[in-house]
Amino acid sequence: MVRKTKAEAEKTRTEILDAAETVFLEKGAASTSLEEIAREAGVTRGAVYWHFANKADIIDALIERTRFPQQDTIARIAEGDGEDAALALEAIEKACFDSLNLIIDDPQRQRVQTIVLLRMEALGDALERRVAYNRTMRQTFTRAFEVAHTQTPLAGNWTPRLAAYAASTMMQGMVREWLEDPERFDLRTDGLSCLRSLFASFKGE
Repeated sequence: MVRKTKAEAEKTRTEILDAAETVFLEKGAASTSLEEIAREAGVTRGAVYWHFANKADIIDALIERTRFPQQDTIARIAEGDGEDAALALEAIEKACFDSLNLIIDDPQRQRVQTIVLLRMEALGDALERRVAYNRTMRQTFTRAFEVAHTQTPLAGNWTPRLAAYAASTMMQGMVREWLEDPERFDLRTDGLSCLRSLFASFKGE
């Protein structure tokens, strides 16, 4: 019986997240109420509050359930662990490529990234958490480039900090523009070509 109750609770939580994804995408996070999410999910507002304290918690959960596995690769490189760390720059490049391809091929990740990058508006708590999350990710990314730099120095005037900034902002900017207007450019060809050229400059090629 307990097992069934847990399963039902998880099912309700998933339905709430699915509903939030739909309504946030349509109206924007700041313009959406928890009542609207509950109505879309077919549950009471109390059920939403049982699982989530507020909209920022819901957004965190949406991000977490579409977490990119490549983040774990970058974290391992940053710690100098595993096979990826042995050829750090190549592994970082592959992780970036794989992340873009995952967005291109996964409609749910496209929806969540659209919410995060284009539908957040002035939702204070969620934006503050997102800034903190991005800062942590940038620090991890920088440490990964530091590992790469100790193996083979980055070319030209590139430093690990600048390389991490360039790669992360290029990826986020391209994804944002593509989600805003998919006809503007082809993310799989043009986007990956830009990323390939950036990493070539890190290598001095």
